[in-house]
Amino acid sequence: MYLKVSGLTKMYGDKKVVDNVSFEAEKGSMTCILGPSGSGKTTILRCLGGFETPELGSVVLNGIEILNLGPEERPISTVFQSYGLFPHMSVIENVIYGLKFKNIAKKEAFKEGQEILDMVGLKGYENRRINQLSGGEQQRVALARSLVVKPNLLLLDEPFSNLDAKLKLVMREEVQRIQSLFDITTIFVTHDQEDAFAVADQIVLINKGKIEQISPPMEIYHNPKGKFPLQFIGRSNIKVIDGKIKFVRPEAIKIHDRLKEDTVKGIIEKRIFKGAIVEYHILTKDDKLIATELSRDNIYNEDDIVYLEYKYRDLI
Repeated sequence: MYLKVSGLTKMYGDKKVVDNVSFEAEKGSMTCILGPSGSGKTTILRCLGGFETPELGSVVLNGIEILNLGPEERPISTVFQSYGLFPHMSVIENVIYGLKFKNIAKKEAFKEGQEILDMVGLKGYENRRINQLSGGEQQRVALARSLVVKPNLLLLDEPFSNLDAKLKLVMREEVQRIQSLFDITTIFVTHDQEDAFAVADQIVLINKGKIEQISPPMEIYHNPKGKFPLQFIGRSNIKVIDGKIKFVRPEAIKIHDRLKEDTVKGIIEKRIFKGAIVEYHILTKDDKLIATELSRDNIYNEDDIVYLEYKYRDLI
């Protein structure tokens, strides 16, 4: 395996903020460390990058143990949440900053910087100042600066959190394109499930410093293992069937406007329009359920009587 993290443990005082974390990543893959605020995900990233020293553990990258190396010795680049760009430098000066520590001639460095700016879609931006760039453009500069030094591993800290909703969608695709273009193994941390689902090959779900589940996005959504993954990933309705607690996703509940076999009668308490989908809060005799349907399908109103259907196979 290209990256192997084993037993990583980090203490702050007497508190374990990272507790025996182990996972692997294939070369060229995109791994997301997903979890709520304060779960320890950024601390894991900082341990990988050399900005924190773990008490225990091993990190082997491309066959080499890297925990005994300083940050500048590790073949790793990090894009921080704030991007960390130098406002007094031009775009090209920011991009080639790391090359001066590799004894690369200035002319060659500028050539490499221009090539990588072209690859991230910023050809012609060489002489602009950072304050002249949009948030998405700044992120591309930060990516270019990280990639120009040809790292073996790229670390991204909350890469989409500073972007508005529309730009976030654009940059998700752009980060995927760039990561695929360079075939670089990438680890990124986020609290946003949509970001994780959209770009990750595998998700490492973490809570209170411990790993709860490691799975591809579709598997972690449809087959969550344990209480925390069930509660944290997506939304679920809780059902008690034959004395056992079961969960059903809102999108698995079908709404009908007339009685059908094996349906449950309910009344729509609340309707929330969310663009592509409509979310309905529905009261039944025994439950309060949430169901979602495409907004181009039948639109129901508050106080409408409806009939709900879900299959046993849809229960988690």
